[in-house]
Amino acid sequence: MRKRLNSFILFFCITYSFAQIDTKFIDHLAANDLIKEHESYLNSLKPISDSVYYFKAKFAAKYERGAFLINNYALSGSLCNADTSFQKQASIHFLTAADQRNTSTWFAILNSFPIGEKSDLNIIYKASVDPNLYTKETFPFELQRSYLKYKRVYNKKPIAAAFFSAILPGSGKLYAGKTKTFFLTFLLNAAYAAQTIESTRKLGIKHPLSIINAGAFTVFYLSNIYGSYRAVIDLRKERKKQFITDATNFYN
Repeated sequence: MRKRLNSFILFFCITYSFAQIDTKFIDHLAANDLIKEHESYLNSLKPISDSVYYFKAKFAAKYERGAFLINNYALSGSLCNADTSFQKQASIHFLTAADQRNTSTWFAILNSFPIGEKSDLNIIYKASVDPNLYTKETFPFELQRSYLKYKRVYNKKPIAAAFFSAILPGSGKLYAGKTKTFFLTFLLNAAYAAQTIESTRKLGIKHPLSIINAGAFTVFYLSNIYGSYRAVIDLRKERKKQFITDATNFYN
């Protein structure tokens, strides 16, 4: 019922507001990706009304101009708010944009009215920021696995991975879920440690070879600690990106 009411409101607003705008021409420009002509036509529209800002916001969503989209969205009155299709397109853009500076602003705008707050993609955004806000039942079955994989790694602590690797080289990688890397890191550190101990025992700690071996071991040992710390952070980003990709593909 609410969707029908929104559609009626949108239809009424568009019919009333777009009398001086050639919507078919705009559709033609958009369908053929005539960016310069599309932008020039929108800039030529006078006087500038809510409907002009609405079409400028749609233009910005199509060509992924985040800040321009937000500015025109705010000036479009109720038109953008009533267009759920446009909101979905814009939300997908902001979720997947390489530059995330405007993403939080966009979803803050959606949160300012009830329909936007409860939209599927707004929930996806909130879950991407903090997956602990929800349970798997919040999401469609097709997204539950991706969500749980992200939630599990989100709750792992980089500092814990570093601590584990300080005690047993490579174990932080195992904690992060990188089993193969764990074995390689452990074997390399064990080999350098054994070589350092052996050269120190036979040649003495001040011998150049012992110093070189000790230096190499120290570098690998510290790298193993930092690498484990970074492994959790990188895996978080990877799983978050995959969750967002799966969600946008599902809802698109």
